[in-house]
Order: sequence, then C-alpha cells, then structure tokens
Amino acid sequence: MLVDGEGIRSSINGKVDWEVLGPRIASEASSGNEALQLLQESFLLQLIKDEWNSMAVIRERLQQLQLNPLTANDLNLQIAALEIKVPSEKGTDRQEWKALLKLAFQKLCRETSSGWKGIYPFRDEFNSALMYFLVILKSGPEQSHKTHRFIEELKQSTASNLRLECAAGIGEQVKGLKRLKNAYTSCMLSWNQSPNYREAEGESRQVRELMQFFTPEVERMLARVIENMDMNAFRMHLDALFNSERDAPMFVFTFLALRLLLVFSSIAQKFELGSSAVQKYLWKCQISIADYQSREGIREKIEELALLLMDEVQKIRLSSGRHMIEAVRKDIGEHFCCEQDLSSLAERFHFNETYLSGLFKQHVGIPMDDYVTRLRMAEAEQLLQENKLKLTDIAMFTGYSSFTGFCSAFKKYSGRSPKDYRERYVKRHARN
Repeated sequence: MLVDGEGIRSSINGKVDWEVLGPRIASEASSGNEALQLLQESFLLQLIKDEWNSMAVIRERLQQLQLNPLTANDLNLQIAALEIKVPSEKGTDRQEWKALLKLAFQKLCRETSSGWKGIYPFRDEFNSALMYFLVILKSGPEQSHKTHRFIEELKQSTASNLRLECAAGIGEQVKGLKRLKNAYTSCMLSWNQSPNYREAEGESRQVRELMQFFTPEVERMLARVIENMDMNAFRMHLDALFNSERDAPMFVFTFLALRLLLVFSSIAQKFELGSSAVQKYLWKCQISIADYQSREGIREKIEELALLLMDEVQKIRLSSGRHMIEAVRKDIGEHFCCEQDLSSLAERFHFNETYLSGLFKQHVGIPMDDYVTRLRMAEAEQLLQENKLKLTDIAMFTGYSSFTGFCSAFKKYSGRSPKDYRERYVKRHARN
C-alpha cells in the first residue's frame, strides 16, 4: 500500500525493489482515508478468496481496519453484486473512456453505500466494472429488503449519472463470517442469471440447504484432497455432489460448481500457481460456468480444473523446496498485517513446524519471525517518510493492535522512535 501524491508514489515505485523485499504493490492511495478504504476492501475480498483457519485472526484484523461491526457474533450477512454494462467500442480513446467510466462507477458505489449503515463495498480483483457489497442485516421492519432497496437505489443512480445499465445479484442470508463464502456463491449464482432471473421460494430453500452442506470443514477436506493430488478421492466427492440420481434443476449444480471454484481459487492463491494467470483463469470461470447446460458438462469442467491444480501443486511439491518456501513467503507478504504464527502456517501448507522453520531460514536467510518484522518495519518506514498518516494509523496499517507495541518494535528495529524517525527524515529532506 502506497499513500502519497502521484509524483511521490511514482518515485518510490522506481527506487524500491519490492520483489526482493517480498510484498507486491496492490494499490495506491492519495490520503489516509482512501488508504484505509482500500485496505478494508482488499481484506473483505481476502475473506472470500483465501483460506482461513482462525476466526480470532480475522476479528483482530477487522478491528485494526475499523470494521468493528463485522466482529460481532452471529451476524446476519448478505452479499450483493452489481456490474455496469460498458459499451464494447474499441480504440485507444474508447478504452480510456471505458476505464474512466469504471472508476466513476466505483466511486458512485462507495458514495452511495456510505449513506447506508452496515453496507461495505469492495471491488472485484479482475473486473473493474463489478462491485460487491457486504451487508449486515439486523432485526426489525426497517431492515426488511434492505439489500434490495440499496441495490435499486444504486441502479437508479447509475442510470441517471452514468447512463449505464446494470446486472445485479443478491445472495442468500447467512449467519456469521464463517459462512461468508456461501453468501458470496449464492450471490454469484443470482448475478449469473441476472437480469431475468427471479428466484422462487423453493429454489431459495434448495440453495440454503446446499449452503448448510458447505461448511468450513468440508471446504478444508476438499482442499486437502486437491493438495494431496488424490484424483480418485476427489471424484468420489464429485459422485456424491453430482449424483446422477439426484433430481435437481441446473442452478443446483451451478451453485456447487461455483462453490468448488472458490476452493480452487484459495488453493491457487495460496501456492501462487502459475503466478496470477491460474488465479485469474479460475476467478473468471465463475462467469463461464453458468453457460453449461448439463450437470455432466459442469462436472467435466470441474474435473479438468482439479487436474490442472493437481499438476501445478505436484510441480511445486516435487521441487527442491524453494518453490514451496516462495509460496509461504508470498503468503506472509499478503497477510503480514495479520497475526500468523509458525504453527498456523505449518498447518496451512502441510509441513512439520520444525521442518518449515529450518527450510524457511535456509532459503530466505533469516527466521520467519524476523522476516515478518522486516516486512512490517519496511512498510512503517515508508509510511513515516510519506508524512501523511498519524502514527496510530501507521501502527494499525502495519498490523499492530497496540500503539505501544508498534513503537517498541520500531525502536528495536531502527534505533529510534517512530516520531523521531519521521522528524529526522522530514528535516533532512527539507534541507535538500
């Protein structure tokens, strides 16, 4: 995350070798408020795309990002999606115009949602014309059809301000963050069948029953089968899911496929398979999967994707260990603001703790804890140099819940307090 004016951001990007250090520049912001919003949106998307084993880690990061309402127990949640239909004209000028339209749409979504309590926008990673909304639903008549009313307001605003049509999808309600991926999948099912799709009560009930089946435990079991490269076991699970004797409409199998695609995406994200190409391909399959007209066609596609993943995982597991540690290192780089200990990473990547610790130090050159600290301190130094954010915000952005803990860690790392470091840096560069 870079926070500053455009000229300074370009200068920093040109001077710092981020690939050597580890983290990648995912987004840039011109102010502290915008930086916080981008971090919030990025984390909400991570909740859907990544594999999470600890709700405590999630809640801590939500608090750091000032998303405290989402930390409550037994929340009723819903996800909605809205995509603008951008004209398909080609040419450089038209491409720039379309890019500006998408930016205007994103801004409109954020401004509209800011007027609603308990609605949090975040954008799609690979489709800038698509925005998602995480909605907290409370009891009471004023909450009835809250998400529908919000989406209708946003569609009308998009039509009047941007002169564009939209495709919308609204998922089923779920209870708690543990079920968030089910909420997202039901939203994508609805969005894939927009605008003519109108869900009947019976269909809604079947989707809710499917969501009850896809627990975090089931998801981890399916992921483990893929990562163990056990195609026979995976086919047995598919036999149960795509039972030929099951008399069910196509939307049921589309939902199952969408839910499996999320499992696949989390594996690709974890191992950085094929750089971002495999991740992007899997993410975009969420759109194409709805075009299949038979359960056999959907199952064939799912098997094809599973084999692709298993082949990629096998290449990494059969390497000298360097590729596996690179996957671990990049995972740390993606989540260094969250509390991650050696045991959770060992469980996540199916390593013995002692072996992982030794292998990481062998390939990276320093212990894992020191590596995480270096990432956090490098981010803190950069934010201090930019001189835009309060010290308490910098502590939060770099993953410290306690400002005192941040100051202590920073002074141990650099020899100065964050305040002294910033003042010295600003004074030195003011003379130049």
